[in-house]
Amino acid sequence: MKFRKLTSNRIFRVIVRIAGAFAAGALLSDPQGEGAAMYADVALIGALPLPWAAVMFAGSVVRSAVTGQVERSVIRLSAALMILSGRMFFEPSRPRSRGVLTGISLLTAGSAVAFLTGEFPRRLTFFLFHGGITAVTAACLTAVFSAFSRRKVLHLTGTSGTVFALAAVICWGAVFRFEVLGMNIAIALGSAAVLMCAYHFRRTGGIAAGALVLCGGFLCSRQAGELAVFLPAAGFVAGSCEIRRPLAVSGTFALTGAVMLILNGVNEKSVPLLAGICAGVLIFLLFADKLPDKWVELPGAAPDPELIRSRQNFLSDTIGGVRQDGIRIADKMSQSQQRKDAAEEIKQKVCAGCFRNPICWNSGSRRLSETFRNMADMTEFARESMPEELSFCHD
Repeated sequence: MKFRKLTSNRIFRVIVRIAGAFAAGALLSDPQGEGAAMYADVALIGALPLPWAAVMFAGSVVRSAVTGQVERSVIRLSAALMILSGRMFFEPSRPRSRGVLTGISLLTAGSAVAFLTGEFPRRLTFFLFHGGITAVTAACLTAVFSAFSRRKVLHLTGTSGTVFALAAVICWGAVFRFEVLGMNIAIALGSAAVLMCAYHFRRTGGIAAGALVLCGGFLCSRQAGELAVFLPAAGFVAGSCEIRRPLAVSGTFALTGAVMLILNGVNEKSVPLLAGICAGVLIFLLFADKLPDKWVELPGAAPDPELIRSRQNFLSDTIGGVRQDGIRIADKMSQSQQRKDAAEEIKQKVCAGCFRNPICWNSGSRRLSETFRNMADMTEFARESMPEELSFCHD
């Protein structure tokens, strides 16, 4: 309860976002990165909302200054600064405009540095390629962020699914660069993501998530891609598990990964790879039931019978409650109409031949109407029980 109350606090959420953006800028701005996703941090700065993009840029600057690699990071820092400057003067809202701004900024920064160092003709093709990749990534990420912020759901169908897949592949390619104690971080996070999709969306989710992680690995490097070749198959097997329990699904996934690892040949990378699988399983077990199904719409995913049953029960209870409320409202309206008719009948009997009828009803019609409604509810009449409003009628 305390954790849920803390996460619902607005100030806490802002602090977490600032820390996350700063950490992302510091981690992704590694000048030694390689592969098609080496400028993923520039794409994120072009796609994120302006305040978080500025925080991410600050993280990149601090990382470069602390490590003494400002010269090697001058291209990405210059491109990020150009993107922020352009967005401060005219904020492009369309994903295509964000992508063009990001790609042109990276191409301009890279070409300028290459021209100053005398490598302009030879490096132009390199920056054209990475500028295009970064532009597409920024456009896709912008579309994903905008759609999720508006509808709070990821529509993985049609064009939206293609856009999300492109953005996910580049992001996974960027994550594959990081290792902790020899264990690739992307294997741990990728295993958790594949398990999450296989658990919630069965075979379709497991294969799709595994394929995206695998493509991201090959975008980083051939060696990174070879580490993730087991993920689509393991996701398919885990999604096919008939026992829909987190422990059973994760056990099936881990066993499949271990078998494929042994069949592929045990080497010096086997232990870190197995550690990454185990770390992914632990992450999945911690957050297996924390993913609301309303966040993701995946084509071809088999619905969960328990989820369907709970939804049907909720809908049935809701309809039953509305029906009972409608009956009670109708009864109240009927009783009110009956009281009104009875009060009108008493009024006609009492006041029809009275010479004071116009005087009384012009001066206090509302008070007299309520009096006659109360008289309609009375079962017996006596002189002592007559309302005070009608005391002048006794004469």
